[in-house]
Amino acid sequence: MKIFSFKVKFPFLIAAAFLLLIFFHYTGILSPAKDFTIKIFSPIQAKITRLALYINGKLSSNDEITTENYKKLEEKLVELSVENARLQLLEEENEQLKNQLKVVQNLGKSFVSCRIIGKDTALRTGLFNLNCGIKDNVTVGLPVISSQGVFIGRIYQTESRISQLMPVTDPKIKIGAAILNDEQTMGIITGRGDGLLKMEYIPKGVKIDTEMLAVTSELEINTPKDLLIGSVVESTADPNNFFQSAVIKPSFEINDLTVVTVILP
Repeated sequence: MKIFSFKVKFPFLIAAAFLLLIFFHYTGILSPAKDFTIKIFSPIQAKITRLALYINGKLSSNDEITTENYKKLEEKLVELSVENARLQLLEEENEQLKNQLKVVQNLGKSFVSCRIIGKDTALRTGLFNLNCGIKDNVTVGLPVISSQGVFIGRIYQTESRISQLMPVTDPKIKIGAAILNDEQTMGIITGRGDGLLKMEYIPKGVKIDTEMLAVTSELEINTPKDLLIGSVVESTADPNNFFQSAVIKPSFEINDLTVVTVILP
């Protein structure tokens, strides 16, 4: 049997410690409650990952380490990286749920938290599939908000355990809204199909400035008023029309949505 040189012993000691930590991880010794794991062991996992990368660099330059051992270490490194990514996602989702709870409590409404399980981001339109449905008291037409309390859209259709959300960016949706100016000017918001919104039927003569906020109005059924929708980026007035219109940028990024809240009546 070939005897390893002294130069190889130190990397092997590190590798042994690394594999011992892996053993503790998979036997449950390092796996307490989920939230505690996220807060406490994510930094440890990051250090383990950096340590593994160091070992990887050492071993790759040493011809006396077998290819089989090298591949095993690489596989364990990938497993730890995947687990660390999963825990980070859980931490982000927990934070969103906490924010949603605060927002809905302030509204004084019942609600259901739903996870987005599928979405079509082509041109920032399309329906979102949610993992909640009729059995969760989710019905067609109910409003949906983000974890920050921003109005996202309405429930378009429902099944037993699944529902579909039509976002406000969809051209088929129409939302009663108001501009937060001195007059609280009302109008109708619809999606343009390019990620922006258009607010129509704004009376001529009303001053609409950029950065003014657009919110839900009292005309929306089952929807609390004054939910933030977006902000004005420009306004236009047609001399041959009794109304003017405004372009609204929504206050949510469609690709960042993972968990949403359905407000119940």
